Amino acid sequence: MKREGKQPIYEKREGTPVPEVIVEDIPELRMAMGYISNGDAKEIIDQEAFEIASLAFHRSDARNEIVEQLRRNKPHVGDPEQYIEKVFSILENISQVSVAPDSSWEKRAEILRPRVEALLSYFNPSSDWYHIRKVVALPVDDFVNVQGGRSFQRGSDWIVASHSQNPDNFDHEFLHSFMNQIVDHLASAIGQEKITQLVTMASGKLKEDYGEECPHSIFTEELIRTYNDYVKQKRNPQNVPQQFMEKIDTITQKQFQDALNDDERFVQNLKKLNINNFNEFKERAKEYFDKYEKDELRDILFDLYKNYEETRKRGDIEDFESFLIQNIVNN
Repeated sequence: MKREGKQPIYEKREGTPVPEVIVEDIPELRMAMGYISNGDAKEIIDQEAFEIASLAFHRSDARNEIVEQLRRNKPHVGDPEQYIEKVFSILENISQVSVAPDSSWEKRAEILRPRVEALLSYFNPSSDWYHIRKVVALPVDDFVNVQGGRSFQRGSDWIVASHSQNPDNFDHEFLHSFMNQIVDHLASAIGQEKITQLVTMASGKLKEDYGEECPHSIFTEELIRTYNDYVKQKRNPQNVPQQFMEKIDTITQKQFQDALNDDERFVQNLKKLNINNFNEFKERAKEYFDKYEKDELRDILFDLYKNYEETRKRGDIEDFESFLIQNIVNN
């Protein structure tokens, strides 16, 4: 069973909004996800870009915002206006299917509401720039992996595509609703060069996931994962080679084979190191750890979170953004 972490409750800053939390279907996004899941999407260039563009389908009020998101975050798709038209031409040929609400939707919303409140109380984003008024959890278990998810913004709505059986992943995606902007503010305060320097200490695996040319995304993801996977769960990061090698010593040949079958990236990483079998992997575990698992940035951020909790309890600071910027600037 997945372990649920208890999040400390702090006094929320006056004026910080607590958005409405609902479970609701968004037909245009469902159409886009269904098209992708059917394997018909070779021409869309980027799955996430396709889904973002779909949010403007039959929503002329959202078009300018979606165009700007694509221009800023998905420049590789080319002219965003042309890309949106291409997406629309595809969606117009798909039968729209809506999902009728059922009793499970409100039950899920009841589970998610206190999680949203706890996250907002912990990080305390400022109402000067945090303007999310509604969090929409999509009923899309048929389109998302239990361990995966993604999120989108349309106006003052934050839309989360996450499996209903993994509320921790919902937390991860909701954290993006303000953590993205916090890192924007940090980059403005310390400069993009400092962000780039910091992410050199992230794991090779994370840098592969997001691309070393995207230090802003890597740093944001590291902040979120460190909190969600370790701080919230009251777990210490296991970032010592000996701990990793002890874990590897306990795995069986079958477990190794299962990992090869389930994780294409693991297969590719072994090939890059010219590791050809189970025994070689066990013998070269430290080399693998140093290349892909070692994460000094996570250790730094974990300590920063613990210091933030102590500082917050003393009443010396009221929000995570201020603490983060002060501590990164001064170190």
